Amino acid sequence: MTMTLATALTATRQRLDETNAAGWADPELRRWINEAVTDIARKTEVLQTTAELDVDAGDAEHTLPAGVLRVYRATYTEDGNDHIYPLEYMDFNAADSVWWTNMATTEARPRIFTLWGYPPTLKAVLYPVPSIAGTLTVYYYANPTPLATDGTDDAEELVAAEGYLDLILEYATSMALRRDRDPRWKEHKAKYDEDLNAMIEMTRRWSDQAGTISRQGYGLPDWLVNG
Repeated sequence: MTMTLATALTATRQRLDETNAAGWADPELRRWINEAVTDIARKTEVLQTTAELDVDAGDAEHTLPAGVLRVYRATYTEDGNDHIYPLEYMDFNAADSVWWTNMATTEARPRIFTLWGYPPTLKAVLYPVPSIAGTLTVYYYANPTPLATDGTDDAEELVAAEGYLDLILEYATSMALRRDRDPRWKEHKAKYDEDLNAMIEMTRRWSDQAGTISRQGYGLPDWLVNG
């Protein structure tokens, strides 16, 4: 089941037992609904997406999409080459110790990437500097784009994970009651926090299968992989 902003607005009003706007204006409720969608995405990191950036030879810095919350991984594909090369992430200081004085002079196929700045102008920095043009593919957790509070986007669907849409309503209801100093807001906020923590636990990995450790290429010690 999907939920539009209009549906969420109606459902929130039903929880507040106010069918028509009286105590709470529609723009207020829309703002709290938007806040809920953003808060859930930021804390659970369930909005996963990718971006493909064109890279010119000799160009090491690339601005990532404005909606980036946190980068998960990156790969590089050279033009005319079907191989996809995973890039190793390094913090900027660690990368600095690798390229030393050759940050802008060494050109080859990129092996590492680091990040500099912050969204919406966060940059991925590649090293070595690409010697051949290609495509940088970035896998990242995203922030949702807020919908308008003036009613112009009420038909648009909320960006949220299926099965957890009720959290949005709990958050909006608690904010509305808190504005009116109604003590019931604490009950709804506690329910929201509880369900949000359960969501984080359930959606951190979209599988109930145990992770595996592979020693190929990583040089893991025998005591770790063989017991």
